[in-house]
Amino acid sequence: MSRSRWWALAAVFTLAVATRLWVLLSGGGPLDAASYDQSVYFAAAAALVHGHVPYHGDFVFVHPPVVALAGTPFAVLARLTDDVTGFVAENVAFAVMGAVNAVLVVVVARAWGLGRGAVAAGLTYALWPVGYVAESTARLEPLGNLLFLLFLWAYGHGRSGRTRALVLAGVALGLLVNVKLWWFAPVLVVVVLVGFLARELRVVLVPVAVAAGTTLLVDLPFLGVAGPRMVRSIVTAQLHRPDRQWTPGGRYVHLPVVQRLEQLLGASELVVVLLLAALVLTAALACRDRVGRVFVVVLAVQVAILLAAPVVYPYYAGYVAVAGSLVIAAAASRRIPRPAGVAPWGWAAAAGLASVITFRALSPPLSDVDWQALRAQTAHAHCVVADSPLLLIRLHALDRSFGPGCRDVVDLQGVSYGAGPDPEARATLWSGTPAYRRFVGTYLLSGDAVALGDYYVRVRIGHDNRRLLAQRPVIGSSGNVVVRAVTGPPPDR
Repeated sequence: MSRSRWWALAAVFTLAVATRLWVLLSGGGPLDAASYDQSVYFAAAAALVHGHVPYHGDFVFVHPPVVALAGTPFAVLARLTDDVTGFVAENVAFAVMGAVNAVLVVVVARAWGLGRGAVAAGLTYALWPVGYVAESTARLEPLGNLLFLLFLWAYGHGRSGRTRALVLAGVALGLLVNVKLWWFAPVLVVVVLVGFLARELRVVLVPVAVAAGTTLLVDLPFLGVAGPRMVRSIVTAQLHRPDRQWTPGGRYVHLPVVQRLEQLLGASELVVVLLLAALVLTAALACRDRVGRVFVVVLAVQVAILLAAPVVYPYYAGYVAVAGSLVIAAAASRRIPRPAGVAPWGWAAAAGLASVITFRALSPPLSDVDWQALRAQTAHAHCVVADSPLLLIRLHALDRSFGPGCRDVVDLQGVSYGAGPDPEARATLWSGTPAYRRFVGTYLLSGDAVALGDYYVRVRIGHDNRRLLAQRPVIGSSGNVVVRAVTGPPPDR
């Protein structure tokens, strides 16, 4: 590889790691940048390290197991140090993983013969705000994009019939669908279209067979213990998520397509329309190349999945970052007359401008909770339970809460989807079924102390559980977090 190419990769990596670490470290730092989902993935990894099996017993988890397996080194680090250290290390590692993805976009573009547009694609991936916000913490997006890129890199070399590359592509594919089931559709599109273009059946069969074997290797140990509940947790429970969205205006409503796009892109309706027009132009340019047509179809399928999903959050748009960047690479790789030839590079410039604007606007709120005081007040409690694993991490209580005699559900939100031991235990935003109230109420009163910070959990558990919790003495309170002692008789009222 020439020196100029190495410099290009270094520039892409530097910009990508700067944007992702800026989001992670700005405002209140990594702990304030992280939210409920990241804490669930870390808690699942910690539970695995303690020998607990997801989808079994109290261990509620609504995702395939690879993200939990990926977090186990950081859970081990937490056992050797403390919960906060392990959790912060995981989030920093995932942010760096996102920067590696930006470099892999360039490498993959070159592997598919899109070298002229590779750097433009890498810069776009590095600087696109939706992408770098999604990859700034330990979410599913950086891990899924990494495996998708590894699959594309191997398959780009294997589409000519190289067995070793096809096997590697199959391994990456098998791991990828065990991160998030949404990835099944785009990789199926790639395999089918490339196999059709190659006119060689083994180009399709080898990676699919290896992927099936990899999936069984990963899933069978969990499926053997959890049985059908694993399928209910990963598939059925996700389908039970409400097809509605909580909006800043205070309403819980069905979102039309335009509003979904506004939320995903973090932009106004006018900006969404302009971006769609630019995307159509870029896709039209990419379709002049048969490889470009493959990635245009992949991007279209992924966008359709986003629009059809029961619930969307802005960082979900990171799911399309790889395909979108490769469409730009395909468009920029064609010899086209100016000014049309400027369009793909314009995406990179626009992404950079959007980064500057986002840098000025993005500022995670500083925590107003005195965590040091709350840690001291809960230090002698053996089993601490909470309505969010993030509270247990901040209290340095997560690791010990997986010890003997303690219950840790891991994902209370997943219980509301019907992924708990009782499938009838479900909840909406404002209310829970009797089975939900019974399960969650029993869990919250099962430890030596309980930490509460989620308003909606307190609403859904019902009046009786709120009354029982209110009878327990407060041992610590700061900001929106209240810690109550659970063991021992409640005070007289």
